[in-house]
Amino acid sequence: MRKKIAAILVLVSVFAFFACSKKEEGGPVKAEPAPVEKRSVSEEEEAANAEEKRKVVDITESGEELFSHFITLEKPADKLVSDLVEVYNCSVFATGLGSINANWMRAGNSKAALEALNFAKSKTNILKDKEMKALLDAAIDEYEKYLSGTKTPDPGVEKKGGPDDLKAVAAFYEKLSEKYSPGNFVKLKPEEFIKSKDLKRFKDELEPLAKDPAKLSKKAAAEKDFNKKSLYALLLISLSGFNSKDAVFEEIFKSHKYSPYTQKIWNLWRGGDQAQFDGVSSNSIIENGRYNSMRREVALGILEELKRDPGNEFAVIDFIMTATADNILRTGAFNSADGGTTSVPDFGFELPVPEL
Repeated sequence: MRKKIAAILVLVSVFAFFACSKKEEGGPVKAEPAPVEKRSVSEEEEAANAEEKRKVVDITESGEELFSHFITLEKPADKLVSDLVEVYNCSVFATGLGSINANWMRAGNSKAALEALNFAKSKTNILKDKEMKALLDAAIDEYEKYLSGTKTPDPGVEKKGGPDDLKAVAAFYEKLSEKYSPGNFVKLKPEEFIKSKDLKRFKDELEPLAKDPAKLSKKAAAEKDFNKKSLYALLLISLSGFNSKDAVFEEIFKSHKYSPYTQKIWNLWRGGDQAQFDGVSSNSIIENGRYNSMRREVALGILEELKRDPGNEFAVIDFIMTATADNILRTGAFNSADGGTTSVPDFGFELPVPEL
């Protein structure tokens, strides 16, 4: 969109230039501007210009932002909870590596990417699964060698492709997908899970509330029943122009309680917050560090539910979806690259569009 606008502005300025330069019939002829003497640009100036351009696209995320939301168990837990924590922590590395690659492909800042990888390497001991740790260490080492031997791309010029030939990186992702597939944890059929998320049964209650977001926000804040509070918050966050800073969202995340809607609320919240405050261009700042701190809070709430009821397979799936959701990325389509954070649920009625 910005490129189209820029092109239009260029055309307008060109037309304006020719309009002003026309000789009026019988009028004076305007003098041609004196030629500007071209001079060569020194290597120092070229380097300074390149550095200035690089600052514009210095949109990388630090290792602290990408690899600081792990979960550690203070007390021994049963096998299900322990295994799910391992899924979560492995996914922290998987999504973090994805962000490093997306940032590098856009900004070309190999130094920042290497620093983030080095930070990730310092955290791999958190994994209890020795096989996954070995695969992760090999993946990070391979990626470091790749970046160290790769020519830094021009700043602001998005790279095509990426380290697709990195076998150790591919092996880590492949084993993660295979070892921690939801089918290894539950017998629940996909259609059963989808049916559990059907919101049309609440149509009569929710449709009138959707017409007054301010009233809905107050109702969600005052509601004592956590399932209902979450249902109201899900509707609120699905409305056009919702306020992602509404206190009810963070209250739900930090409550460490579970409802069938908390995972979706978090996903929509981060997508909406990104769009409202930092934008969705490939040069936008992305606050994955903040979004992932709330990811952790949501995951902890689901774990509390599973400690109470290990047989809740719906909660198991919600946990895995929370753990494995991609970070918001700056490459690819926004709606797919961020794990569907802008895809609102179907409430069985048309959501109102605010008047302009």
